[in-house]
Amino acid sequence: MHLWDRLKSEREQMGLTQDEMAMRCGTSKRSYCAYESGETQPKSEFLAKLADAGGDVLYVLTGKHAVGIVEANEAEMLAAYRAAPEAVRKAALAALLTGQTSGDSFIVHGNVGARIDGPVTIGELNVGGKRKR
Repeated sequence: MHLWDRLKSEREQMGLTQDEMAMRCGTSKRSYCAYESGETQPKSEFLAKLADAGGDVLYVLTGKHAVGIVEANEAEMLAAYRAAPEAVRKAALAALLTGQTSGDSFIVHGNVGARIDGPVTIGELNVGGKRKR
């Protein structure tokens, strides 16, 4: 497998079109297509932007997947963990290791999935508990 084959494979893994990949990596579609067809080799600036976009540059260059690379949401979680007070870090780690939360109520932001054990009231929404009167 050649570099251009791995570049196409990485783009497909990222779920991007050639247009989207070119835009994220700061090049024209024509130049990107030349990389993917093997006509020309990508420059270091392109590869740096590919890495910034979440691409596995080591795989593109060598065929070996990078180990220890984290996704953006994992990096965000790690940064928040490191900035949190010790008590919050301990509670977060306990929740992740056990799959349990420390209380009956919590706030969920964004598009997330959650396992809820027992009755929980969020605002006016009562999940699994007795009907409010």
